[in-house]
Amino acid sequence: MKGLIGSALFMSAMLIFAGCDVYQKEKRPHIRYGKDRCITCGMIISEERFAAASDTADGHFAKFDSIGCLVLYRKKSQFPVERAWVHDGEGGEWMRARDAFFVKSQEIMTPMGDGLLAFKTRESAERFSMGKNAQVLSFEELK
Repeated sequence: MKGLIGSALFMSAMLIFAGCDVYQKEKRPHIRYGKDRCITCGMIISEERFAAASDTADGHFAKFDSIGCLVLYRKKSQFPVERAWVHDGEGGEWMRARDAFFVKSQEIMTPMGDGLLAFKTRESAERFSMGKNAQVLSFEELK
């Protein structure tokens, strides 16, 4: 009986870890900075912290030089929110746009002048926005 319970616990733990591993290995966007062009405006994508991407139906990524270009593309194509990616303004890593908090301010110099920068947490977005004429918004609120 002990062996059966131990085996069941071991298998449960393995399934949990396997699920975590799948999330960690999820395909992330890859942008060749200085070479790839924004699908919305055609500019060469050169600044990682402002770059964004969206999964396409064929498994590729639409790439953007700014979060504002991603927002414009989303309005035109109505793609699902879970398929949008942005960079964390502090750490630089990719994250799902639906999970990010965005600071919008004309004091943020971005490639297309949209003044948008993404953050992993609301606290970091609010901390960054202090002293600026800025709003903190969710991805849905960027419409």
